[in-house]
Amino acid sequence: MGNIYSNASNVVVWLGPSSHDSSLAVETLKSIGRDVEWVDENLELRVKAATRIAQIHNDNLALREMEQSWVAIRELITREWFTRLWIFQEIGLAKNATVGSWT
Repeated sequence: MGNIYSNASNVVVWLGPSSHDSSLAVETLKSIGRDVEWVDENLELRVKAATRIAQIHNDNLALREMEQSWVAIRELITREWFTRLWIFQEIGLAKNATVGSWT
């Protein structure tokens, strides 16, 4: 299977049927991804200044206002797909991966 995933031009990962909050979870994760940057010299993720994630990092009220987003992310990442061992090959070896949840 490792050869299949590493030689595929694109791997489509299906997380299961969409739920009422799947879009919220994905959009929140995309937003977080835009608000952080990888720093090679320190080997760390850093929150970009003046972003939504920077705001909630130091503001408990702003963090609580996003409760629905955190619940949606929890629901997404506790799906059965994440418990399977082969996901390391599926995602880790893919040259390009598209992750989704559709009906």
